[in-house]
Amino acid sequence: MAVDKPTQQALTVATGIPGIDEVLESGNLAMVVPPEDPDAIAEAITGLLEDPDRIKKLGDAARDHVFEFHTASGMVDRVERLYMQALNI
Repeated sequence: MAVDKPTQQALTVATGIPGIDEVLESGNLAMVVPPEDPDAIAEAITGLLEDPDRIKKLGDAARDHVFEFHTASGMVDRVERLYMQALNI
């Protein structure tokens, strides 16, 4: 992951190995490129650097995802909802 200093957004480019596409929500949180394809990785990074709006969109979506699903309070909220569903409350 690289960071674009002017926008302070992470430029996430990942290879599409099994499981990654699901984790990154089919490219909604990062650019996903074919594995073992350095040209595709370079093209994705270059494309992001040339498109500040896309950087912001992906960065905002990734940040929101982390805060919703990967913080202690987010995990507690999800577990609580799960218990409420299980107990039909």
